[in-house]
Order: sequence, then C-alpha cells, then structure tokens
Amino acid sequence: KSTPRTADLASIDTVLSRSDGISLPQLLECLAMSILTLENIHKTYFGKRVLDGLSLSLDFGDRLVLTGAN
Repeated sequence: KSTPRTADLASIDTVLSRSDGISLPQLLECLAMSILTLENIHKTYFGKRVLDGLSLSLDFGDRLVLTGAN
C-alpha cells in the first residue's frame, strides 16, 4: 500500500513524462537544492546596523517568517 506522498510523486512523474520529458529523479534532485542562499549579508538602516554577517539557506519546502514593526 502506498502512502499519499508516494502516490503524489507517482502522479507527478506521469504528468512530467507526458509534458516535457523531466523525470521524477530529475525533479527530486532540483527540489533538493537550495532555492535561496544568502551569505555574509550586512545592512545599515539610517546609520544603525541591522544585519551583520547574516547567512541563510532555504531549501524547497522550508518556511521562513519575518516579523517586526512596519
């Protein structure tokens, strides 16, 4: 018995093989890569340093929430 996730991946493979020839392994390899990488970011805002050496990497499926005053 397959899990819903396995069934979803099989459906994706079927759709992709019909459309543009991308295989499921190729898709999974792309999804495993970082979709955003920031390294050593510095930001000064009105003379005040608000970021100092920020590094961040987000992968597919990661969630990031930024909160603060507008």
